[in-house]
Amino acid sequence: MTAQSSPTINDVAAPDPITERVRATWTSGDFGQIARGYEQGAAEFIARLGLTSTERVLDVACGTGNLTIPAARARASVTGLDIAPNLIAPGTGSRGGGRPVDRPRRRRCRVDAV
Repeated sequence: MTAQSSPTINDVAAPDPITERVRATWTSGDFGQIARGYEQGAAEFIARLGLTSTERVLDVACGTGNLTIPAARARASVTGLDIAPNLIAPGTGSRGGGRPVDRPRRRRCRVDAV
């Protein structure tokens, strides 16, 4: 029996020019610095949702994790996607401030969000 492997980013068709332009925009600056201004409000929003460990959250355009990280801390099962890989915290499970998230997994893939 042979194991099937998941497609890699190289197995997917090249993105269109608009996607590349959007990616270039979001990777060119320091959005993390801007996002810090939204941290408290985002955390308060997630707290109002009252998420539990039985809930699943998909954060499309998760950026630096202003919503993703508080949702994970509420023990929800969270998946974050972003066009700009530099905004997603490295596989250490922390965002710039070094706040850890339990059991982070990171996988690069190409996804179209409509």
